[in-house]
This record gives sequence, structure tokens and C-alpha cells, in this order.
Amino acid sequence: MGYNASVRDIKCKVVVDFTSPFLDESITVTSTEVNRIATLQQTADSVTSMSAKYLLLDGLGTLDGTWCLGGGQVGWFGTSASDASAEFSSPYPSLTITHTSRPIQSVKVVGDDKRNEYPVDFTVKLYDVSNTLLHTQTVTGNDAVIYSEAIDTVSAVVKQVLTITKWSTAGTCVKIAEFYTSIQETFERDDIFQINLLEEREVSEGSLPIGSISSNEIDIRIYNKDRIFDAGNTMSPLYGAVKPNRRVRVYLYEDEEELSPLGVFWTGEWTVPENALWAQTTGRDRIAMLGQSTFSSGEVYEDYSLLDLFELVLTDAGLETGEYVIDTDLDLTTVPYAYFESQSHREALRKLAEAGLAQVYCDREGVIQIEGPEFSSGASVLTLTSDHYFNKDNPTNWGTLYNYIIVDTQPLVPGSSETVFVDIEAQNIDNAEVITRLVYFNTVPCLNASATVTGDATLTSATYYAWGASCVITGTSTGTYTLSITAQPLEIKNKQRSVAQDSASIAENGKLTYTFPGNPFVQTLAQAQAISASILASYKDPRRDVTLDWRGDPTIELGDKITVIDTYGNNDYIVVSNRIEYDGTLREETKGRKA
Repeated sequence: MGYNASVRDIKCKVVVDFTSPFLDESITVTSTEVNRIATLQQTADSVTSMSAKYLLLDGLGTLDGTWCLGGGQVGWFGTSASDASAEFSSPYPSLTITHTSRPIQSVKVVGDDKRNEYPVDFTVKLYDVSNTLLHTQTVTGNDAVIYSEAIDTVSAVVKQVLTITKWSTAGTCVKIAEFYTSIQETFERDDIFQINLLEEREVSEGSLPIGSISSNEIDIRIYNKDRIFDAGNTMSPLYGAVKPNRRVRVYLYEDEEELSPLGVFWTGEWTVPENALWAQTTGRDRIAMLGQSTFSSGEVYEDYSLLDLFELVLTDAGLETGEYVIDTDLDLTTVPYAYFESQSHREALRKLAEAGLAQVYCDREGVIQIEGPEFSSGASVLTLTSDHYFNKDNPTNWGTLYNYIIVDTQPLVPGSSETVFVDIEAQNIDNAEVITRLVYFNTVPCLNASATVTGDATLTSATYYAWGASCVITGTSTGTYTLSITAQPLEIKNKQRSVAQDSASIAENGKLTYTFPGNPFVQTLAQAQAISASILASYKDPRRDVTLDWRGDPTIELGDKITVIDTYGNNDYIVVSNRIEYDGTLREETKGRKA
């Protein structure tokens, strides 16, 4: 971008996906037949391209290295094969999507772009809440992978049914990437009143930014053209869709330059004043979304690396490979016994980040970045002089000056086997009765649990967790029984302390002590020593960081290295925060940490 141009023409673009099957539980997808590799919900996620050319047992693929067996973006794959004329027999393959009441203004059916296959003859039927047929779209002779047709507005649709009678290729099944006519609106420059973005890579919150996890936030104000955001406007294409948790992607660009993404966000509540010309919402990134879901570990993880544990939490939250990047240096730290109490996925990530001195944040593409303390930002990507900024401040961060660092370990050690659960009173049971009991241990976490049943019953099976067990018990005669469970509790024993200090800094500034928070994933002295040494190296001397108020360049992202030249020389900084304001013009505040 021309941050140093005398005249700038900045444009903004906001893309809002008002429907998503992964955030809107009102959207359901079913089919009359489904292949094992299919993911039906993906036919309603606004993605119109298959991830790969998928190999099926239809004789049409070859093992030439270009085919894939599954995974990624698949959509709906059927099971029945078309005949020699590429036609299907009754009952025909059918896909049904239901959703909350909304107006339909177009019909869209997308085939398989990787195999270049598509439906030739098909119907799309629209129904209301009473299952009354409102509209039938009959298509014959389609010859395109993407079929899209505008129709007169059909109101109050709750169900859409796609039925395919003929395919483009003989001897194979249906393959539909997208069917649901999702609501996606793009708002350009003249539609946008204001954009305010705050993105941060680390947040000190009154202390050291040790193991930072931060979520980015954007405020968006859009022109309410034709009152399409009004909740009561039943003819609006957005009717019933202006809700929280709508995905938003924001871009800035200058002249004809490539779009610069500002991030991927999910909206909160929408504000739509009746006497105003705009609608407003605040969007937060995926890190914030992880604060709304719960991670509850069912087991103790022995000798997992921090990288393994990060990946465990992220995959449990539903993220797939490609939606996160973890610094491989975090694979060098092993935790002997890792256990997560019930908590949000975000809190679990925060504790791991703290234990690894890592940074967790979202990049501009919505990908979660997890970087270790030695992660390199590479070469400087931008050089700024006084001609480029309105104001510059180099504050001395005395509040983050520490020269005596204390880190304590919390080693978990398996104790002796003991009774961690026992029935206080005998339990009644009938002959041949089968009971499933979920019980909780008196001590958490535990290893090597073993259940015993005495009396008029036997233990059929048991599933053990770190916090309890699920036991299936079968009565051998009518009477009573007692369940007891022994296990080895994991206890914090033999704590050790690592102290790192710098005598020169203490002599000059006095003794300034920082005590690392107790962390369940810091269990070995070697790990504690590495943490204390790293913190001391970064914070033993006063550090002059930088705050710039300047014309802005949205291609500069968190973690980038920039060079700032002033009267006293050149200094490199790692970008840790950007605050971008757009109202037709662009202004930016950038904070950098001394490299």
C-alpha cells in the first residue's frame, strides 16, 4: 500500500456470511443415501469447491497420484451409480436441507469441480413450515458444475429438497459441493460508515506478557440500505438471519492493489436503530469463540509434548489441520503427566501457552498461530521515518523490569493404590438386571483404576477416566451389591524451585522479583530453569518499545518486524498490536516490542 503516497484512495470491503450450519443449529442436512466419505453439512457452508479429486470404486479413477481417498471439503457423495445413460433409478438420490423461515431469491446447485461432474436433470422444491410446496425449479440439460438461477422471491421457506435424476457421467454417484442458498452479502466502500480494528499478539494485563493469548476485535458500521437489516422486514434477503455468530471477513485495498485481509470474525449482537441509517456489530476472532466451548479431559496424558497438548485442545474444539499452526519448538518440552480439569478451550490454551512461554493469536486469515519464545520474525518488512508517522513514543517499560525470577515446579507423582470410591450403602439389584453407573473419584486425577463388585452382582465392563468411571453391573440374583474402585492418585510432590538473577541489573535497579504463576504443566526442574532464564533475558533491562501514530499500512501484521529510523538511529521492533481506523480515510496505531 502507498503509506508514503501524497494522496491515498483507500477502499474497504466487508463480506458477511449470514448463514452457517456450524454456528446455526437450525440448519440440518439429510439425504436418502450417503457415501462414507461425505460430510453433509458441508453442502451448506458457502464453500463451492471440493478439496481434492476423490477416488471411488467406480472405475473412473487411476492411481496416478492426483486422486485422494477422503478428508477436507467433500460435501454430499451418494452411493447409487447412474446407468449407462447416466440416469438414476427410482428412488432417486435426494438431499434435504431445513432451516428457520427465510425468503429464497435464488437456487444454487454445485457439483464436483475437481472431477468436473454435475447434475444434468434435477428438481429443487421449496416448502413452508406446514410442508406446503411453495415452488418447484425443474432443470433439464444443465451443462455446468455451478448452476445458479435467480427466482421471484419465495417467502417463509423452511425446507429445500434437491432430487437428481440424471448425472453428467455414467456409472458413478452424485457429488454435490453446495446446495443451500446461503446468505452472503458483500458491502463495498459506499456501504461502509466505519471500521475500527484492534488486533494484539500479546496482552500484559498489568504484568508480564508471559504466555499471552489474545483475541482480536472489530467494530463495523454498515449503511442500512433499503432497511435490509430491520428485524421486521419480511421481504429483506436478510430476514431472520441478522443474528450473533455470523462470520465476517474484512479487507482494505488501495487503487487496484490486491485485497489486504484484516481478519475473520464472528459477530456479537447487531444494533439496528430505527432512526439511524446504519447497522452496527462487534466481531471477535476464533480465539474468543474458543472461550465459549468447553474442554473436559477424560484421561491423564503421559509424556505428551506441549505441541501434542496444544493440538489435542484444538482438535477437541473442532479445528482441522490448516486452521492452526504450532511452532515445532514446542515439541521439545515434554510434560510427564498432563490433565485438564473442565474449562474452556481458550483457558486450556492459555495455561499451555504460559507453560511454554508461547504466544497464541489469530492471523489475518483466521488461522490460529502458536509461537514459542524463540520464534523468528525474519527480516524487517517495512522501514519508517518521521515522514511516515504523525507521532512516535518510545516509553521505558519500567513496569516490566525484573531481575530476580522465581519458577516453581508442580510435579505430579503417582501415589500408592488406594480406594478412591466405595458405596457407603449396599445397592439393590434384581436378578439379571443390568445397571450402568457413572461414579466420581474422591481424588482427581487418578491412574490405573480398577473396579470390584461384591454381593449379588458382577462387573460386566468398566470405562475409566482420570476423574471417575462408567461401570456396567449385572445382577446374579435379587439382592444387593457394593461397588468399590482403587486407583493411584496423582499428587503434587517434591516441588523444586528455579531462581535466575542478574547481579548487574540488581546493582543498578535494585532487586525486582517476578514469581511465575503456578502452572500444572511445569513439572520438571529443567523446564522451570528454561522458563526463568528466558524471562530474565527478556526483562532484566529496561526496554524502550515503540508506539506509532501513522498513516497506516494494513499489510503489516502481528509478528512482523519493522524498522523505525529517527534522529538517534535505527531500531527494529516486533509488531504486537495494531489499531486500525477506517472511515473513508485510514489511520493506524502500531505498537512494537524492541527486537
